[in-house]
Amino acid sequence: MRIVLVHGYNASPEHNFWPWLRKELVKRGHEVIVPTLPNPAEPNCQEWVKAIDDSIKYPEGDTVFIGHSLGCVALLHYLEEADMSGTPKSVILVSPIYHVGAERFKSFFEPPVDFDTVMWKGQGFAIVHAKDDNVVPFDHALKYEKELQGQLHELAEGKHFVEAKELPILLDLIDDNDVEPGASLSDDFKEIEIVL
Repeated sequence: MRIVLVHGYNASPEHNFWPWLRKELVKRGHEVIVPTLPNPAEPNCQEWVKAIDDSIKYPEGDTVFIGHSLGCVALLHYLEEADMSGTPKSVILVSPIYHVGAERFKSFFEPPVDFDTVMWKGQGFAIVHAKDDNVVPFDHALKYEKELQGQLHELAEGKHFVEAKELPILLDLIDDNDVEPGASLSDDFKEIEIVL
């Protein structure tokens, strides 16, 4: 399986839980792609989307994406625009930011993520968020759960996972992502009897 790790604002692939996660995934035999996003302290969404695209090119059906914080927003914009040779297995968002009004982050939220397009760009969506997050309020996770019809994994503590050296739930989610395309979407036709 190919797994893409997307760091957040003012961070790098060497911060918080990323080094541990990369090591654990490689040990399990996965191909791990970790783009270094440009200007992490003064981020621009299109630059980040290009860096993700340059690292991956064509996402396939065996791809899992994991983003953290502002990196989640860049990842969703990347998925909006990406040409795909298959529907990625899953998209895991860790402490995703739904919206910030600050001018320095404007490129991430204007235009907003097209959720109608994005939710068809993954076989399943998971959101991991701590109730005690002191950077991104928990209600941001609830908005993503609704917009992406995803599965919310609520942790009692962990804050914004900036200090976390490990995040084992991510390994559990990767191991548990063998789902059918569109499985996270509701089936509006299940009550209809089809006569052939």
